[in-house]
Amino acid sequence: DIPMAQTEKLQKALKAAATAPRDAVSLVTISSQRKEGKNVRDLVQKKREMFLVQMALDVKKAEILKLDEKARRKEDALKRSQQMIDEDFTRFNNFLEANDDKAHKAMRIAEEKTRARQDKQKMIAYIKTKIN
Repeated sequence: DIPMAQTEKLQKALKAAATAPRDAVSLVTISSQRKEGKNVRDLVQKKREMFLVQMALDVKKAEILKLDEKARRKEDALKRSQQMIDEDFTRFNNFLEANDDKAHKAMRIAEEKTRARQDKQKMIAYIKTKIN
């Protein structure tokens, strides 16, 4: 026969052995839950980072569009300014040509009048010599 003290010890050991797998499963479950919690936190952190990166990208795209629009407006203003300069240049050239034409005409008229005066002076000198 087995003494009573040993029987009690054996029964306690059997009970502990019977509950040990449940305790091990509980520990694995708790450890798994902790890992899942960490994974969820990591996933949330990654999602947050992705959101922030996407938001920064959207801000950059909006800034690029804004700068493109500003550049387009400046290009349009430059084109208008260049067109105005071209028109002013054409008008100025037309003015210079007209002014040159008027100057040449005035020079021709002045030369004709000078010749006419010289002819009249020659005629007066000829007449004076005939009279004397």
